[in-house]
Amino acid sequence: EDEHDQPTKLMQPLHADEFLVPTQEQIAAYSNDAIAAVRTSNVDALREIYNSGRTLRCCNRFGESLLHVACRRSNADVVSFLLNEADVS
Repeated sequence: EDEHDQPTKLMQPLHADEFLVPTQEQIAAYSNDAIAAVRTSNVDALREIYNSGRTLRCCNRFGESLLHVACRRSNADVVSFLLNEADVS
């Protein structure tokens, strides 16, 4: 039981087979200009990248996506753009 006399729940561990393995295309698309745009909250630059035909559905070799970076930085404008305009999930 926890400090509020509630029964505690055991959480199941995460398993490696529950995650998608990044493709080479996703890793290759994880470019310095896209990362810099997310880190500097530059939605206009991200929009240019997206409108040029490049995908923003990309990640590094560890599976960290641009959306992860934007969320970690609490950047609501970039998160909104990625989810609502750039079709990133």
